[in-house]
Amino acid sequence: MDKLMKIFAFILLIVLFPVNAATVKNIEIKNSFINNFERVKLSKDEIRLIARKQSLVIGTWTPEISPVVYDSVDHYYRGINADYLALMQKSLGVKITITLYSSEAEALEELRKNHVDMLLTPLTRKTYEEDDLLHSSALVRTYPTLVTSLKNAMQPLSTDKTVTIACSESCPPAESIKADFPNAVIKYYDTDYLAMSSVSDNENTYFIGDNISTGNYISKFFPQSLSVIRYFLQSDLDNHFIFNSEQVILCETINNFIHAISNETNIQITQNWLDRGNLSFLNKPITLSGREKKWLKKHKKIRVLVNPYYPPFTITNHENEIRGIMGDILNLIQIQTGMEFEPVFTNSNAGMIKIMLKGEWDLYPRRHL
Repeated sequence: MDKLMKIFAFILLIVLFPVNAATVKNIEIKNSFINNFERVKLSKDEIRLIARKQSLVIGTWTPEISPVVYDSVDHYYRGINADYLALMQKSLGVKITITLYSSEAEALEELRKNHVDMLLTPLTRKTYEEDDLLHSSALVRTYPTLVTSLKNAMQPLSTDKTVTIACSESCPPAESIKADFPNAVIKYYDTDYLAMSSVSDNENTYFIGDNISTGNYISKFFPQSLSVIRYFLQSDLDNHFIFNSEQVILCETINNFIHAISNETNIQITQNWLDRGNLSFLNKPITLSGREKKWLKKHKKIRVLVNPYYPPFTITNHENEIRGIMGDILNLIQIQTGMEFEPVFTNSNAGMIKIMLKGEWDLYPRRHL
């Protein structure tokens, strides 16, 4: 009798609480843009693995950030991630199925049970260094982005003054913000949209978020009121694939795919979903010769000859920071090389020649017509 009662109770639990019925769904990749095919160099073991599997089940979990992943109401997986996975299908010759879980814990449990081949994380700072897990190189990288209102676009890029900075919970750690704004008052909001709205409404001086979601929100909601004025040096949030520790060959295969993606393809994929703030060309570090690397170690600070009265090419603010088109270009060079730029000011050709003859400069940015 007790045995029958246990069987009845077990059946009742299955009926009332079907395993994963409400928390898991399979969704199809929706891809309309990517026709690229990346040539991926694979070892013999990796080729045999792909030939044997022929399909991959990739788990992920909610919530996600648009446009990396768009909310799916029609069982399609759309966005930057979807385009990369469509590229993976074509480049590796495998069929990919997406399984969406409601939480990270559930997704990791299913991975450990081998119910999926791997997981694709949301944008995160976590590295998943557990002994039973492996992780790939970053697929999508983001950079912290400084935003202010258009009417105050010449605000300093860093300052010791007391300023208010709006953030969401995904913004960089407070200590990294304090490195550039030591006396900042940081105000946290539930979403990036609310934090950016507070800057648009003049409640705060700055907003800091990642370049992808920030560019997306400015394009959609704040094109006439907010402006990006700086990208910070170190990448912050990224996403990557997670594998069981025994899946070494599969992890190496996916890494080879990620490393094979060209900058042109990175730019194209992100550009399909993002009107501004596209830093995808930074996904692959620039290739430097040994001589160039040696030179960079010796030359950390470069003196830039600047005419501050040459808008929009070069402008300066009250803090003598280089702004305008050249300021944006130097910002991107700094991210890629780590070089710092010190402005040397002159407002005439005669003054420029005098500085050049004295050797008190290193770089002169010139516009060619």
